[in-house]
Amino acid sequence: MTVVSSSYESGDMIPIGTHIITFTATDLFGNNATCDFFIKVEDVEPPTATCPSIVYGMTDPGSSNGTVSFNITVVDNVLVACLFTNYTLINPNWLPVDMVSYVFQTAAVFPFGETIIEYTFLDNSSPTSNQASCYVTVNIQV
Repeated sequence: MTVVSSSYESGDMIPIGTHIITFTATDLFGNNATCDFFIKVEDVEPPTATCPSIVYGMTDPGSSNGTVSFNITVVDNVLVACLFTNYTLINPNWLPVDMVSYVFQTAAVFPFGETIIEYTFLDNSSPTSNQASCYVTVNIQV
């Protein structure tokens, strides 16, 4: 018996989702048989987020606050759906991404002293999103 056709070949990468795999075989006498089966490929890999561990800044002239800028990078094997942060003075503190790789440029005003910011990233995985977080410590000095 030989496999005459198949919707996938051995070693093929099957995308995330539910797929019907069909094999059609023919024996030496020309008899055909078809076999269908379902395969579900799920993404369980969370995004990879890279944050600077600490960012230093100075107070702005005449102010007890300081403005700093830094970048955060996120990469995933599927689309990164969104990012959000617990620090509401970062604008925006929630952002749709819909990219495999993204660099989020942050510029915000922080109070004197130390502020710890959590960034959380969700991907477009099915059936539920995978999540990753990273933290930035902002230290504003006089």
